[in-house]
Amino acid sequence: MTKNFPKIITELINTDEVKRLHDFYHLEDAFEQTDKSMHFFSVYLAKESLADEVRRDEKYVTKEERVSPSMVEQKTMFYWFDRDDEHFRLIDERMDQHRKSPEYSHIEEWDYMDESRLKDRVLEELNEEIKPRIIENIKKEYQEMYEDKWEEAWEKLDLFSSGIEYRYERKHDMPRPFDQWDYYRGLWQQFYLARDREGGFCYQTGGSTSSSRRFIHCIYGHLFAMLNEIKPIPTYFFVYDRYNQFLFYGEEKSLWLEFMDIRTNCSVNYQESKKILSDVPNIRRHEFFDKIKMYSF
Repeated sequence: MTKNFPKIITELINTDEVKRLHDFYHLEDAFEQTDKSMHFFSVYLAKESLADEVRRDEKYVTKEERVSPSMVEQKTMFYWFDRDDEHFRLIDERMDQHRKSPEYSHIEEWDYMDESRLKDRVLEELNEEIKPRIIENIKKEYQEMYEDKWEEAWEKLDLFSSGIEYRYERKHDMPRPFDQWDYYRGLWQQFYLARDREGGFCYQTGGSTSSSRRFIHCIYGHLFAMLNEIKPIPTYFFVYDRYNQFLFYGEEKSLWLEFMDIRTNCSVNYQESKKILSDVPNIRRHEFFDKIKMYSF
């Protein structure tokens, strides 16, 4: 792998503004309305797993301190999880009762903020009411778990103290527009890019982590395959490696596509898609994938 980016990529990441390509809902409209005088190219970006030895290194990750709920709070949440229907019924009944009181009689159905505050109050009330039951259930668990020594264990237990836990989120320092990345879920994204006659850049981002990303990948993947028949569209391969480095791997002179989710979430039917993509190589068969370790952190 090399840090020597292709000229067009260097110009792209150094430009002041990168606009978005048009949002199309139908492939036919996309092909008819796209300015075919533009220079098209694609970037495939894969994310490697972060190296084990740096997963707690704050040079590579962001450490976030979070307050964890107390044992009683956790048990209360689990109690209601198993009783959704009952919980919703009690919330509705209690809210109706409060709306009849002078304190809340002014609330209208459209008043979202006051309704939200009222619901928060009701949730707190219901949680307080079941707290003795929750504590009794915890005590029974300790009696079964510790048997003759349960009282000693019970005395050491702090039912109401919150704890502290740490979460480590990987840093994603990539140049524009590649920072438009589904950081924590995505292992890959394919960028569809164009340079217009004035030298400006435009892009769209396809991927598999959301319905919108899949839709874009389907429409623009098929559109670029059609444009590739007119003039080959180069594909550039990049990797965000195990040490958070954004590296250039190599390029192909024509279009390669990620076939994962390329036929989902858009209006291109299977037979049409099969015909359009028949001469486009699948990126997963590229030697690129033999060189990287692409799985999630």
